[in-house]
Amino acid sequence: MPHPHASTSGSPRRPSARLRRLAAAVAATGGLLAAGPLAGTASAVPATGDAKQVSSFTLAVLPDTQFYSRYAAPGEGNQFAKFGTNPFESQTSWLTKNAKELDIPFVAHLGDVVDRVNKPEEWTVADNAMKTLESAGLPYSVLAGNHDVRNTSLNDDQYDLPNEPYRKTFTEVRAKTNATFGGMDPTGFNTWHKFTAEGRQFLVLALSWKASDATLAWANKVIADNPTMPVILTTHQLIDIQSDGETAKETDYGLRLWDKLIKKNDQIFLTFNGHYHGASRLTKKNDFGHDVHEVVIDYQMAYQGGNGYLGLYEFDFTNKRINAEGLSPWVRTKPTELLTSFDQAVLKGKHQQYDIPFDFDERFKGFNADFSKAAPQPNGTSRTERAKQIVLEGYQEPEAGTKTPPQTPEDYPKVDGTRVHWRVGAPRDGTVVAPGEGIRDISGRGNDLTRAALNVDGVQGAAAGDVALTTDHAPQSADQGAICFKNADRRTNRMSYLQTAKEAPLNDETFSNGYTIETFMKVSADYTNEKNQWMGALIRGGQRADVPGVPTNAGVEMEAGPFVMAFSNLRELQWSVLGSTRGAGDTTNWSGELMPDKWMHIAAVNDPKTKTTTLYVDGAPVLRNAINALGIAAIEDLPWIMGAASWEGKPADGFNGCLGETRMVDRPLPSSEWLTARVLPVPTPGDGDETPGTPDPIGLPGPIDTPGPIAAPSTPPTPAPAPAPTKLVSIDGSGPRVRGTARAGRTLRAENGSWSVSFGVAFQYQWLRDGQAIAGANAATYRVRAADAGRRISVRVIAAAGGQTASAEAGAGERVARQRPTVTVKARVAGRGRLALTFRVKAAGISRPDGRLAVTVDGRTVRRALPVKDGVARLTVSGVRAGKHRVAVRFAGTDAIAARSGSVTLRVR
Repeated sequence: MPHPHASTSGSPRRPSARLRRLAAAVAATGGLLAAGPLAGTASAVPATGDAKQVSSFTLAVLPDTQFYSRYAAPGEGNQFAKFGTNPFESQTSWLTKNAKELDIPFVAHLGDVVDRVNKPEEWTVADNAMKTLESAGLPYSVLAGNHDVRNTSLNDDQYDLPNEPYRKTFTEVRAKTNATFGGMDPTGFNTWHKFTAEGRQFLVLALSWKASDATLAWANKVIADNPTMPVILTTHQLIDIQSDGETAKETDYGLRLWDKLIKKNDQIFLTFNGHYHGASRLTKKNDFGHDVHEVVIDYQMAYQGGNGYLGLYEFDFTNKRINAEGLSPWVRTKPTELLTSFDQAVLKGKHQQYDIPFDFDERFKGFNADFSKAAPQPNGTSRTERAKQIVLEGYQEPEAGTKTPPQTPEDYPKVDGTRVHWRVGAPRDGTVVAPGEGIRDISGRGNDLTRAALNVDGVQGAAAGDVALTTDHAPQSADQGAICFKNADRRTNRMSYLQTAKEAPLNDETFSNGYTIETFMKVSADYTNEKNQWMGALIRGGQRADVPGVPTNAGVEMEAGPFVMAFSNLRELQWSVLGSTRGAGDTTNWSGELMPDKWMHIAAVNDPKTKTTTLYVDGAPVLRNAINALGIAAIEDLPWIMGAASWEGKPADGFNGCLGETRMVDRPLPSSEWLTARVLPVPTPGDGDETPGTPDPIGLPGPIDTPGPIAAPSTPPTPAPAPAPTKLVSIDGSGPRVRGTARAGRTLRAENGSWSVSFGVAFQYQWLRDGQAIAGANAATYRVRAADAGRRISVRVIAAAGGQTASAEAGAGERVARQRPTVTVKARVAGRGRLALTFRVKAAGISRPDGRLAVTVDGRTVRRALPVKDGVARLTVSGVRAGKHRVAVRFAGTDAIAARSGSVTLRVR
């Protein structure tokens, strides 16, 4: 499959001209990783009434092996090493060991042998795997997919043939070591083979990526020169799969092959291709009125890059059928402790396990009336049934995906180091989240999310109803709702998103000790590539170019945010991070292709000891994980954003779907502490009716700047009336206090003080700037920002107990000291007697300050109050004589920035 990111470091991608020039991706999928082990009707082999003893053989098919070659290579950390074997070698080894018992005369590889054509180590992995077949004398064909050629836009007769790695690995000399080899075309990319099984001869035609007209003429001649042989066509691209993951879809290139090769050659009765993710099939009538069966099979987007799945096709002459089975010889070799519910040895989907009724003699009599004359008598049981027995022998398939649901909204592990925990609570279904409203951070650290204003920063067409709360939520989430984003369209730049406040502590968190970030998400059922590819779910604002020390090479996308959780044009989850270590590049994790309209739990664990990031989808680790990764870079005062991506510092590519509770912890967590883990005992049947947990009140829409009353904790009923409660008030002289120095970069801490009620008091906080609430500042601590300079910072402590609420305020003392700026002057001679002056004012943490400048030349005032706009002022001075001159400037200062002077000396000729 063409991956726009495949030849890079895995940085996030935007729909740039460069990206659009790359091969277009498709939306079809088999979705193994997202959907779990495939379920469906399975055909019993042999079926009732079928002959038990059969005359048959098995054709083995190897779909795209690209991720096996890539991630078994040392440069990618050999991510299969923990399993003891890599899937590619496991496949070829198993086929050679069982070729005799399963009567396998031939193996067909469908292309994309490697993932990155210019990486020699990937070719080495593939070379070693295929040598296993050669050493055992098991014939095979191989062909080049789009990942195996250097320029995917060219036809095969346009390649720079001497420099193609595929031709250097799979040479004509090597092809001739196969006893079945019939010939090779002039490009060296296309071959044909003939094999004999059960007394019958078959021809396999293997066509590589983008066969030219000359190659198709060669292929037609090969068939014409072998007029009595049934032909199996193998190629990389032919039929596609619809977005439902099941229905076949024709392609322009496939129709070209149909028109120029397949339909006019009655000998072609069966085709195989990879390239498109999943499995499907299509039956068409050729020019002779006969069926041609077209099969697509490609599991690269499944768990572990395909999990070692291959196709076996039994040609059963006795029962007149072709029986198909999808299975993995690799999963049974994995250590037991590494098995997951995705490690099903035998696939059971309707396009993985099926029968094609096929009367071979009748189908082939038009070109070979003697096809069955040399056929032996039935001599064994079903080959594919035996294959399933072999892979399941001694192997206990893990249970598929049964997890304990939460008992109450509090049935999840609360963990130290939680930096933010966004929860929706128990919303009214369909409640619109208006601009300025949002969802709260229940960690108490003040990292609430609020919806941004509509249609700013280039966004167009967004409406208030594009963001709403829903009671639909992930079954494994203890939260009772989710937030949904709709109507996003990248073509018109329509989107809506939420963001943290400028002062939110999360904005500066770099997670230098690692992290665990979790969320629940569901991609909308109406997702389309045209509207939604590269959509962002959660990002950190800004662009990588603004992070000091970022290397400009190694494929780093400088325009993307420091952290990106988005969806590729292949509907893969992309987890791309610029690390917190200065000078480090970015790293990316990629999931398999994810299914729409299905709740998923996403977790990423960054381990500082190993400097690795592992991405999990529904508890299963993905294959393409990141190495040499630590933390997340931050850009001061820039927010975290939910519901959109960003490019060049502006929002882009809005999310289309729903997001549930989301939590970030400043250390790696085991799965036993994830949001999917349970802390309450599972009720035992018969213990009586269970009372559902009380709805979580946190997160209903409302202006976050002004906290409402805190819900009183529920208490069990008592037999006697409770005594009248003491009035809840702050005790004079011992009330709340603020500890710390009111200086930019310092942290202030609220102390609750003493209250008239001693026990069962819950506290909330609201920090104030000159008496006005600071959005998102609701934690017990507050980090003073440069924007606070010249202002008074105070805190309102809100107490709740026994159904009562009360509040008291405390101040931080003096006003926050103003920031000290830098003032620079640049001067140039703009003509006879004229000077062009440029002044720049900068202050840490204050973006593009405004103000006034006083300007003098040689002590003479030329402007008393020159306006500074966005940190810059310009002035042209005339009547300056030749000689040496001193230009001096004084910035008058503002409430946040102190006064400062600067000067420059220059000579005018």
